[in-house]
Amino acid sequence: GPFLKRLDRGASDSKFTNVFVKNLAEDVDDAALMKLAEEYGECISAVIMRDDKGKSKCFGFINYADTDAAGKAVEALTGKEVAGKSLYAGRAQKKAEREAMLRSQFEEKRAERLQKYQGMNLYIKNLHDEVTDDMLREEFAPFGSITSAKVMADDKGKSKGFGFVCYTSHEEATRA
Repeated sequence: GPFLKRLDRGASDSKFTNVFVKNLAEDVDDAALMKLAEEYGECISAVIMRDDKGKSKCFGFINYADTDAAGKAVEALTGKEVAGKSLYAGRAQKKAEREAMLRSQFEEKRAERLQKYQGMNLYIKNLHDEVTDDMLREEFAPFGSITSAKVMADDKGKSKGFGFVCYTSHEEATRA
């Protein structure tokens, strides 16, 4: 086919030969991982990652000869009990790729939370320095069911003069 830049090719989840395995017991060595890996296809290498003292970090990488074996290994090893520990296996990812995926998941959850509490969280300003979270909750309780009430404070615990009250529904927040 025509030449495609690496970024345009995308990270195809279906075509991989390197498998990441975590939650391994500390006593699992390279040979034991290789033996476990060979059940699913031809294995080129299996390596347990170790710290600078040679102690196992309880995760490793398996490199298969073909993508089918790698796919079978991920399916079979995820959730498999080995030495009393439930394993996790997945496609080995570059650090930047993994960070981008985690960042997008975090942003999704954040947007979901914002959407969920939109119109239910009230900003309360001009609070006296003696007002506490409980006093804030007590004052706004007559308007509905409160999920949280928080007076914002500086690092010394002194009130910043504002806070938030979050209700269970949009209607309750509007009433308040």
